[in-house]
Amino acid sequence: NQWFFALRRPKVGDYRSTIADDWGYQSVVRERIEAGCRKKGIDCLSLGGAYGETDAAVRRELSDWIQETIPPEKFGCVNSKPTVRLPWARTFEVEVTLETQEVENDIKNGDLKSFR
Repeated sequence: NQWFFALRRPKVGDYRSTIADDWGYQSVVRERIEAGCRKKGIDCLSLGGAYGETDAAVRRELSDWIQETIPPEKFGCVNSKPTVRLPWARTFEVEVTLETQEVENDIKNGDLKSFR
């Protein structure tokens, strides 16, 4: 039996999503969110009824951090749309996806409509 593995060049959005999660959320935003939860008496490991409010705060703060710290233009991308959410009712982890359109690929393919 032979196994063949298809390797693909990771998209810039993949890198930016990892940076947003590891640096943006885990090192910066999470501290602020958990400090706010503690002030309100919210258990960060079991958000319960505070899930919606906390999720919205995470979305807002991490989206702002992404735009300020790793804007798509610096990575050769356009039309970057972050999707941020807490996958569980706790602050331990975040799910972040950055859909991007890479300028380099569009130029090679002759698709410049999205840049107008």
